[in-house]
Amino acid sequence: VAAYQSVQHVVLVANYHEPVGIIERTLHSLAAQPNARQQLIVVLAMEEREENCRQKAETLMKLFDGSFAHLIATYHPDDLPDEIVGKGPNLTYAARQVKTELIDRLGLPVENMTVSSSDVDSILYQGYFDELSMRFVEDARRHQTIWQPPQLLDNGIWSTAASIRLMTYFISATHVAELANPWGMALPLSTYSMSFKLACEIGYWDTRMIADDVHMFLRCFFGLGGKMYLDPIFLPCTGNPIHADSLWQAWVNFYRQHMRHGWGAEDIGYVLQQWSKPTGAPFIKILARFAKILHDPMIFSAGSLLIMVGTLLSLFVEGNPVITFPIISPEWTTVFQILNALSVYSLIAIWLLERTRRSAGWASWRPWILIKEAVLMVMFPFMLVLLIGMPVLHAHTKMALGQQLTFHRTPKKA
Repeated sequence: VAAYQSVQHVVLVANYHEPVGIIERTLHSLAAQPNARQQLIVVLAMEEREENCRQKAETLMKLFDGSFAHLIATYHPDDLPDEIVGKGPNLTYAARQVKTELIDRLGLPVENMTVSSSDVDSILYQGYFDELSMRFVEDARRHQTIWQPPQLLDNGIWSTAASIRLMTYFISATHVAELANPWGMALPLSTYSMSFKLACEIGYWDTRMIADDVHMFLRCFFGLGGKMYLDPIFLPCTGNPIHADSLWQAWVNFYRQHMRHGWGAEDIGYVLQQWSKPTGAPFIKILARFAKILHDPMIFSAGSLLIMVGTLLSLFVEGNPVITFPIISPEWTTVFQILNALSVYSLIAIWLLERTRRSAGWASWRPWILIKEAVLMVMFPFMLVLLIGMPVLHAHTKMALGQQLTFHRTPKKA
C-alpha cells in the first residue's frame, strides 16, 4: 500500500477559451479522487494568447486551494519557433514547467511519477488514479506503457440533437470495442496516462503535430525500438458530445471536429519516415503499426464513401443493396446477404444497448424521442458518410494539396 501511495500523478489540463464551468467541473472530479491531496499534481495548462487567462487561472486556483498535492498554472507563450497551434505544444510546455519547478527544483522523483493528458471536459472515474498507481507499481513495463480509459461521450448526452446523439452512441461503442479487442492494437485517444520519465526521455509531445495522442505513442514506439505498449484501464472517462444552439451549428462543429481528427493521417508519413531510420524496431512490429495507422483514417474516409457508392450502384444496377461482384456464385451472394443482415442487427443492438446504458429514466424513452432516433437509424449510412467520412476525406484532400493544417477547437457547453 505504501508503494502505491508514493506514486505522484501529474494531470495536464490543456485549455483555451473554455467555459470556466467546464474546467471547474473537471477539477471537482479530480479533487474527488482518493488521495488527491497527497498524490495529484494538477496543472492548468493555459494559452497566453487567450485574454484574461491569468485571471481565470488565479480564480480556479483560489477555488481549489488545498485540494491537491500541487496545483499550478502554466502559460504557453504564443508564436514559439517550430510550433503549430494545437494541444501538443501546450502539453509540452506545461510538462517542461513541471520538470523544472517540481522535479529539478523540489526534487520529486521522476521515476515514481505518471503524467496524464486530460481533455478539459474529461471526468475520470473515481478510483482511476488508485488503479493507475497499482498498475504503475506492479507493471515491469511501467516506463514502456500508455494506460487508456474508455472514452464515453456521456456528459449532457440528452441535451444534444438526436442525430448527434445517435452518432455519439457508435463512437463511444467503437472505442470500447477497440480497447477490449486483444488483437486491435488500440492507440491512445484524448485522455490517457504514461510514465513521466518516459515523456521526458522521448522529448515530450511533438510541437508540430495536430494528432498529439496517437503521435505520442508512435514517438515512444520508435524511441524505444518498438517496445511500447498500450494497456486499457476499464474505468470510464466521460466527456462532452457536440452541443450547439442550433442543429446546423451542431453539424458544423461535428464536421470540424472530425476534420481535425482526419489530420491524424499525417502519421502515415511519419511512420514511413521512421521506417527508413535505424530505430531498432522489428520489421513486423512496424508493419503492424503502419497497417493500423493506414487503416483507421482510410476506413472512415475512402471506406465509407466506397461503401455508400457501391451500395447505391448495387441497388440501381442489380436491384439488390448488397455489394457483390457479378462473377461470384449465388452461394456467395447469400453469404454476403447474411453478413449484411448481421451488420444491420448489430447496429440496432448497439443503439439500444447504448441508449439503455445512458438512460435518464422515462424522459429518454418517450415515444417521440425514440421514433426520431429510429427514423435516423435508417439514415445512418448517409449520416456516417456526411458527418464522418466527408470531413476526414476533406482533411486528407487538403493534406494531399499541401494546404496548411489548422486546429479547430470544439466549442464546449457547461
